[in-house]
Amino acid sequence: MKIGIIGAMEEEVTLLRDKIDNRQTLTIGGSEIYTGQLQGIDVALLKSGIGKVAAAMGATLLMEHCKPGCDY
Repeated sequence: MKIGIIGAMEEEVTLLRDKIDNRQTLTIGGSEIYTGQLQGIDVALLKSGIGKVAAAMGATLLMEHCKPGCDY
């Protein structure tokens, strides 16, 4: 399972990005998505920008390109 994480501001994303192991960067439409592992869990991290429209666009990018999922 991969977890998608969205941060609005650079400060939020930097804290997590620097802790991602085996980090890779995927650039799509000017947005950078960082993938790798945090404490052994697959993650995809994106800085969306501030606002609900930016967050919705970021969530769409993550879902389309990184396929985060959930286990029940």
